[in-house]
Formats: sequence, C-alpha cells, structure tokens
Amino acid sequence: MPTTSPLEPSRSSSSMMLYSLLFVVAYVCGALGFGLIVEKLAPNQHGSLASIGHLLTLGSALLSGWLFAKRHQRLFSADETQRLIAYCICWIFLVDALSLASHPEVLTLPLPVLAGILAFGFGLDALIVWASFRYVLRKALIKYLPEPTSNPILSAQLRANQDKEFDRGHIAPAFQDSDEAERSNRRSDAMRPYFWGPLVALLVIVAAIVVLRARMVPTIHVTVADIPRVLSKVSTATRTPAFAAFVFTTPDRPNRKDAVNLQLSLENGHPGVDWVLLAPRNVEDKASFISFIKRRGYSFVERTTNGVVYLRIEDGDLAQLCADVVTKLYFRPRSEAMDLVVEGFEWDK
Repeated sequence: MPTTSPLEPSRSSSSMMLYSLLFVVAYVCGALGFGLIVEKLAPNQHGSLASIGHLLTLGSALLSGWLFAKRHQRLFSADETQRLIAYCICWIFLVDALSLASHPEVLTLPLPVLAGILAFGFGLDALIVWASFRYVLRKALIKYLPEPTSNPILSAQLRANQDKEFDRGHIAPAFQDSDEAERSNRRSDAMRPYFWGPLVALLVIVAAIVVLRARMVPTIHVTVADIPRVLSKVSTATRTPAFAAFVFTTPDRPNRKDAVNLQLSLENGHPGVDWVLLAPRNVEDKASFISFIKRRGYSFVERTTNGVVYLRIEDGDLAQLCADVVTKLYFRPRSEAMDLVVEGFEWDK
C-alpha cells in the first residue's frame, strides 16, 4: 500500500500566490530598510546594495517557507515548489524593472553592454530564487519538521527516497505503486506551464526597454567653448518651445540629484538665460545666483510658466554670462564636459 509523506504530500496547496506575495513584500521592505540605512550612513556607497539584494532574496524565501512549514507541518511539494519559484521569479523581474526605471541613464549604455548587464542581472536573480526554494529552504527547514513515521528505518528510507526524487525534479511519495508514480509525473508535468510566466514577464520587460531606448534622446556632451554656438542655435530656432539646458555637478556634490541646471531659451522671439527653480540645487542656490549676476550688472525678472518659477535674463552678453556661471560661480574648468538637453532644434556634433 502506498505510504504518503507528511513532509511533502501528493496533494498541493492552492495558496502559492499568497506565499509569493509574502516573499516579495518581505524583499521590498527589507530593500527599503537597507536603502534608508545606507543613505543615512554612507550616501555614496550604493554598490553594496546588489549583494544585499541577493541576501534578501534568500531571507525572504526562508521566511515564506518557514511560515508555510509552521502552518502545515511540512515542506512544499514538488509542484508547489515549481509554482512558487515561477511566481517569485516574476516578482523579482518586476522589482528589477522598477529599479531599472529609477536609473534611466543605464538605458543609454551601448547595446551589447546593456544586454550583458540585463542578462547577468535577471539571470542571477532568477538563479538565486530557484536555488533558495529548491535546495537551501529544504535543507534549512527539514530538520525542524516531525518525522513521517515512528519507525526509524522506514523514516530514513522515506527521506532518502524524497531526496532522490527531489533531485530528479519531482517528489513522489515513498513506496508508491506505478499508477501513483505515473499520476505524480503527470502532476509534475502539468506544473511546467507556470514557468511560461517568468518568460513572458521577461519578454515584456525587454520590449519595454527597447521602446524606451528608441524614444530616449541621446546624451549630448559640450564644454564652455560650445556655449556661443548653442546660443546661436536657440536664437535661430523656428520651433516652439526651443531651449538648451546645461546640466553639471560639482566635486563636493557629485550626485545627479544635486546637479545644476542652467538654461538658454527663446521666449517671445528673444533669447535669454533661465535659472529654473525646479531642480533642488537651483532652488538652494537662488540667492547666490542673484547676487552673482547683480555684481556683473545683469538684471532679471521672475516669471512663472506652467506652474514653474524661473529667473530670466535677456540683456547683456548671454553666452559670457553662462560661461561665468559655470567657471566663476561653480569653479568648473572650461574643458569639463557638461550634459546638454535640447528641444526645438537639432544639435550637430
């Protein structure tokens, strides 16, 4: 007569999506917690978050598996494991995609480099999820579960059979007859379509990256020497709106969120310099900018367009003013590259 294992029964639980949600909630909460700690203690050390993410994957898998084992007094069955791995890989892919969306500059990398980064990142995360549920979870929790039988010889043989079947890719009850084994194999085969989920999720993410990459404006790098030509392009633009923004950071604050934004634009047919009070650094340095331009004899007006406040200068040598802001207000070298964002005209390198 077939003996059913209380550790991994033939009947599967239908709550794997719930446990996968527990997995991703634990993962995201842990990532946010570690991110806040790193931001407070070491704001410029974000590289270590990748390895922390791998540990969070393992920890989240152990948490969901421990709660399942505590409630059901057993491990996941083979088809439960397959479904759970598929669901969790989908969640991890989604989290990776959201993380990528917060760093759009990655999409500007050369295509071979970008493809390599994505293949390695997504592949490694999927592998860690698979190994966590397939091996680590089982080894970590099986010792805390009750023995399937009081007979130590039968118990040892049953566990050995389970380990052997698990390594083959499915778990079948020990001492089962051929009909039961065939049904177990069919159940295992029936779960394979779940792994179409991660594949579909990955294809959707790749398609979104391709579309976004095609629509992204390539990064343009210029120096102070290019400012007069940029001003000429803005002044002769025939489209509206027409502007060019110089974006640069300073050595004491290299983070992109602290970048300075200095803009040339065409407004009512007149070119001008705009100090847009939108970027945090521009807002913070407003008083310094006003004091700087006043000392050089420039006048400004404060205007609001689409809810955005900005200071505008239209008199004097606008190209020289921009160069002075870069080199004398922020002490950046004339030869240092700045990012240039253009709208309303084509920039020829």
